[in-house]
Amino acid sequence: PKSETAHTMIAVLLEMQGKVPEAQRRYQQVLRLNPRSGIAANNLAWLYADQGGDLDAALQLAQLAKELMPDQSAVNDTIGWIYYKKDQAAAAIVPFKACVDADPKNPFCHYHLGLAYAKTGDATHAKQSLSAALAISSTFDGASDARVILGSIR
Repeated sequence: PKSETAHTMIAVLLEMQGKVPEAQRRYQQVLRLNPRSGIAANNLAWLYADQGGDLDAALQLAQLAKELMPDQSAVNDTIGWIYYKKDQAAAAIVPFKACVDADPKNPFCHYHLGLAYAKTGDATHAKQSLSAALAISSTFDGASDARVILGSIR
């Protein structure tokens, strides 16, 4: 009952099954057990941002995760996603670039960077990033959206 690792693994599994509210509760439980759990902080921050939760709380959690896991591309992606969701696309570019630099074969890093560039009106960089995402994988979750955006800015 007090195993941070076990609760984290259960939360990840719940998230993979699409049971988001249960996953959020489990990540919150992990953070009660260990307020400095970087994985739980990052994953809960992502869920808050992705599911329309409290973006300020998400940013605090993501910043904690960044402090605890400074070199993790997923943390940079989470921070960028939060800024993107807060309609601060220009601020999202720096963490998304760090995500791409740390994990250049991850289509989501390129895709998210492309979204931020598109939102700021930088068509050239948006095209480059979205094209890079599709070159890595033509079937990643978001590929069809990338194609639509590319089509609209060509």
